[in-house]
Amino acid sequence: MDSRYQRTGMPPERSLGRNNGSMRILLGAIELHAKNNPNKVMLATEGTRATYKECFEKIGRLSAALEGIGLEMGDKLALVLQNQREFIESYLACMFMGVIPVVIGEGTLGDDIAGILAGTKPKALIVGRSLCSFVKGACRRAGLKEGAYCGVVTGDQQVDGFVAYESLLSRYAPCIDPLTRGGAVPLFYTAGTTGTPKGVYRASWNEGLVSLVLSSLVEFGFHSEERHLVSCPLHHSAPFFFSMLTLAIGGTLVFMPRFDPALFLEALKKERVTSAYVSPLMLESLLGLPKELKQAYKDLPNLRIIICAGAPLFPETKEGIIDWLGDKLSEFYGSTEAGINIYMPPGEMRRHITACGRPFPGNELKILDENGKECPPGSPGELFIKNPWMAKAYYKDEEATRKTFKDGFVRLGDLMLKDQEGYYTFIEHKPHIIPSLKGEVYPYEIERVLRLHPAVVDTAVLGAPGLKQTQRVVAFVVLRPGMALGKRELSAFLGERLDRFKVPEEVVFVQEIPRNSLGKVLRTKMMQSWLGMSMGLKEPAL
Repeated sequence: MDSRYQRTGMPPERSLGRNNGSMRILLGAIELHAKNNPNKVMLATEGTRATYKECFEKIGRLSAALEGIGLEMGDKLALVLQNQREFIESYLACMFMGVIPVVIGEGTLGDDIAGILAGTKPKALIVGRSLCSFVKGACRRAGLKEGAYCGVVTGDQQVDGFVAYESLLSRYAPCIDPLTRGGAVPLFYTAGTTGTPKGVYRASWNEGLVSLVLSSLVEFGFHSEERHLVSCPLHHSAPFFFSMLTLAIGGTLVFMPRFDPALFLEALKKERVTSAYVSPLMLESLLGLPKELKQAYKDLPNLRIIICAGAPLFPETKEGIIDWLGDKLSEFYGSTEAGINIYMPPGEMRRHITACGRPFPGNELKILDENGKECPPGSPGELFIKNPWMAKAYYKDEEATRKTFKDGFVRLGDLMLKDQEGYYTFIEHKPHIIPSLKGEVYPYEIERVLRLHPAVVDTAVLGAPGLKQTQRVVAFVVLRPGMALGKRELSAFLGERLDRFKVPEEVVFVQEIPRNSLGKVLRTKMMQSWLGMSMGLKEPAL
C-alpha cells in the first residue's frame, strides 16, 4: 500500500478505481439474474417496467460508451440524478468499468456542488434533464472548462451542449466482462448540514461488504421476491444500499421520483411492496394524512418491513406508525462513514420505544467519557464505532480524517446511553449541544417536547451567540395550517415540561424548517437566518 495512505488515511488518487472483489460479486449476481430470469422486472417506475435482460443490456451499452468517450479505470463520473432508471444503469456501468461514481444529490446547494466538482474533477457527468443548466453553472464555478469533461443528459434530446443519454448508448454494442474488470468503490458525500459535504472513501469493501450484506439479508429479511420501494433519494448511502441489496438477490426496485405521502401509500398497495426505506420526516408526513386516507391503507398484507434511519426518530412517531400499520417498523442508527451500527427490529420497538436498538452484527461499539474511559450502563458518553465495512478516510480532507478516524474507530460526535439490556438510546449530537449559564441544553429534548403541542407540526432548536461564551436557546416553530399559538402560551407549555433554563429564550414562527432531501435540518442555513434577524431583518430568510 502507498506509504502516504498508511500515514494519513488518505487514498492514493488512482487506487479508488482498483478491482474490488465484493463489487464484482454484485455485478456477477445481476448478470446471473439477467440470464436465469431475463423477463423478471428489475426496475419499475410509474408507467414503465424494465426487465433484468433489458437493464443488463443498457448497462453494457453504457459501459462501452464510457470507454468510448475516454474514461478509464480510476477516472471519475459525476452522477447528478433523481430516483430514476439511469441512476442504477450509470452506477452499475461504473462498477463494470472500474470508473469511480461521484454521487451528488440533485438537491445539493450550488456552492456545495461546485466544491465537490472542483475537488473530484470528474471526466464526465450524467445529469437529469431539469438540472442541466444548473450543473453547467456549477462546473464553471468549479473551474471545469467546457471540453475538459463530457456532459450527458438523460433522455433522447441534447440539451445545452450535453449529449443525449439514449443517443450516446445507441452508438455502442454491449460490452461487459465483470469477472476481469470493474469493482470501483463509489464516492458518496455526507449531508453537510452543519458544514461542507465530505467525500467518504472506503479503500476496500471486499470482506467487509460481504459481511454487511449477509447480515442485512438475515436481519431485514430480504429475499428473491423482494419488491423494495425507493422513495428516498438514491444519492444518500442508506437508500442506495438497500436498493443494491434488493438487486443482488434478484428482487425488484419500485421507484418514486420524489416522496409524496399519499402516493407513497398508493405505491405500497398497488405495487405489492414488501419493504421500504424511509426517513423520520417521511413517517411524520404519513401520520399527518387525513384519518380516512390512513384507514384505507391500514391493511397492507404484502408489506413486511419499513426501515427508518437518517435522523433521530421520536417515540411518539414510532407509536403512531405501529398503532396504524402494526409491528412492521424497524429503525437503525448508522452513517455514510460507518454503515449500519445499531438496529431495532420489528416487534421489539414498542417495548423499547426510546431506544434505537442493539449492536448490528459485526460492530464493536464503545461509549467513552471525556477522559476516554468506557462508561458503565446508564451513563451517557460519546459513541465510538468499529466494523469491517467502515470508511478509513474523507476524500482529500486530512484534518477531518484525523478528527473522525482514530485508532481503528469512527467517532461521529453522537452522545449515547446503553442500558442494562444492551439497548442504545440517542441523546444528542455533540456539536448541537447548547452551552448555557446553568448547564448544557440538548436541542433534541426540546424539539420532542415542542412536538407534543397540538398546534406544532415541525420545529428545530439551535444555539445563537450569547454572553460569556454561552449561547441563547432559539426555537424555530412551524404551526399546523389554520392553528394559532402565541409565544407566551408556548413558553408556558414548555415550562411545565422542561427545566426553566431549557425553555427557549426566543421563539421564531416560520413557514418551514430548511431541510435536506432526507429531512435533516440545515443548521448552518438556520443560523445565518437568525443572525440576519438579529441585525434587523423583519422575517427569517429560511
